Amino acid sequence: MATDPVCGMKGNKDIESEYKGKKYYFCCEHCREEFDKNPVKYTR
Repeated sequence: MATDPVCGMKGNKDIESEYKGKKYYFCCEHCREEFDKNPVKYTR
């Protein structure tokens, strides 16, 4: 399982977002929303 790029916890396959053709997985909706606001911050 992938690591949530926002908080570092284990990501959930049911909560995902895509940025520049790559999928990212999140532990919760809050982290997904934070990522979507500024994906560059979390993909460096």
